[in-house]
Amino acid sequence: YESDDESIRKLIAYIADEAVKEKDPSLRAECTLILFAAEKDRSMLVHIGDGIAGDAEHVISLPENGADEWQTFFLSSESALQHIRITRDPEWKDLLLLSSDGLSSVLYDKVTGRAAPAVGIMREWLQEDAAE
Repeated sequence: YESDDESIRKLIAYIADEAVKEKDPSLRAECTLILFAAEKDRSMLVHIGDGIAGDAEHVISLPENGADEWQTFFLSSESALQHIRITRDPEWKDLLLLSSDGLSSVLYDKVTGRAAPAVGIMREWLQEDAAE
């Protein structure tokens, strides 16, 4: 949390690369990443590629696509360090939703930048019975 963004970016890329190589040395971390970590009174959101982070009221982190909408930036990209976005202590209410690109197109409206009604419904379910 106290480290500078560049050091965090390098660490994330390194951990992803090592994890993939441990599984199969011929593979690369060709994936996006959306990560939220929290401890006591501080938190951090890390995001590269597509997918989305937000709450029922607003989007915190939008997908970042390449030259075309169907392209994105992966952890294995040569330019990954320039595209890993770090947000310390993001503001959100009630519910933080981290979504892959498959669900983000359904759960968030690109035009309004707001969550679809389904996100509010999920929030209500959690508020009624968090254990369930």
